[in-house]
Amino acid sequence: MRFDTIIVSMKKLMRPNKRRAVSPVIATVILVAVTITVAVAVSYWMSNITGQYTSFEKIEIQSGYAVNVGADAVTEVFGDHDDNTVTPDEWYTVGVDDPGYVPAIPAGWLITLELKNSGTSTATMTDVFVNDKPIDQDSIKCSLINPDPERVR
Repeated sequence: MRFDTIIVSMKKLMRPNKRRAVSPVIATVILVAVTITVAVAVSYWMSNITGQYTSFEKIEIQSGYAVNVGADAVTEVFGDHDDNTVTPDEWYTVGVDDPGYVPAIPAGWLITLELKNSGTSTATMTDVFVNDKPIDQDSIKCSLINPDPERVR
């Protein structure tokens, strides 16, 4: 191999590459864009996680009233009943708008409450207290009037 051939080969090897690197400004812009994208993705992810752990139930009483359907009230309003009960046909007189199929109630108080779940999750009622005394679940009849299908199960 000749000496001049070696020099030509060396010049080819040492020739500067015609490709250029990315400028520092472009590299900085790309780095900032990637960082912002990752930060936005993480913030959406964290907001979904915190939404699951910070949901709450809040039941508000919108309105309520009580009607005495005791033995005297039943006799005065509905006549003499053998078992002191109010039938579904007579519920309109004591203020129930739409009784549907409701069995006769024993004499006592008919308490009507309108409740609203203003919390962010579905509410579950496990106990009901009137004047700090628990109400027996067998004596409670519940009906939903215009429920929000997304919030009622």
